[in-house]
Amino acid sequence: MKPYDQLQEAKDLIALALKMPTITEELKKHAAATQKIIDEAPRGAVGGAVVREGYVGPGASQTYNIKFAIGSYSSITVRNLDRSDLDLYVLDPRTGWTTSDRSPNRDAFVSFTVGTASTSPFQIRVNNYSLKKGARFVLFTN
Repeated sequence: MKPYDQLQEAKDLIALALKMPTITEELKKHAAATQKIIDEAPRGAVGGAVVREGYVGPGASQTYNIKFAIGSYSSITVRNLDRSDLDLYVLDPRTGWTTSDRSPNRDAFVSFTVGTASTSPFQIRVNNYSLKKGARFVLFTN
């Protein structure tokens, strides 16, 4: 399975907008400015995207420690390869800040901007809500 690439999707959408017959000069300028933000904005895990394949048993969890660049837009996606309900929890142990995706969907996704006080690795936990079956998954960051 190919990981979802948010940056490529954004670039593709800009390219598509520029091909529209009703595009104005103002919209072209806006597209160029947006492209510059996409190209130059700091983002993601320190050292580049992280990809982890894992398994989580029924009612169990798997934890990873991943450091993100300060000030960066960061995202974490968990793609479920089976049929369990996986939840995603993110904790900054230094500041106590948390976010999560506890939706009933098979996959999970969170995005956030890393604060300046966040200097230690984030704790990323994948939890299997199902008490009857385990799940294989792929976790990836931008």
